Amino acid sequence: KSMEDRLAKILNSLSERCDKWEQLSREAIKLDANFKSMESASKLAYMQAGESAVKAEAMLRSTKEWAEHYEAVQLANLAVARANKSISICEKSFDAERTRQANHRGIV
Repeated sequence: KSMEDRLAKILNSLSERCDKWEQLSREAIKLDANFKSMESASKLAYMQAGESAVKAEAMLRSTKEWAEHYEAVQLANLAVARANKSISICEKSFDAERTRQANHRGIV
């Protein structure tokens, strides 16, 4: 392969990884917003039923629904972090290839 082909392949991969990061970030934002909305509505319901704010929060956080929503948000954030790391690795690969090509041109 030519040097330009290798750089183009890396840049294409970087573009795909950025698109995936954006998609995962949007999903994480939606999950977080839904979680916060559910959390607020549930806590308010407990408080309207006469519970203190502290007890309402404790009761809410002991429910399976809260745990499932919380886990989904955390897993979505993990996916975003992994996608971000993948972008960083690809950027380093691009820099290494560019340096390799510059060194090669200096040798030839």
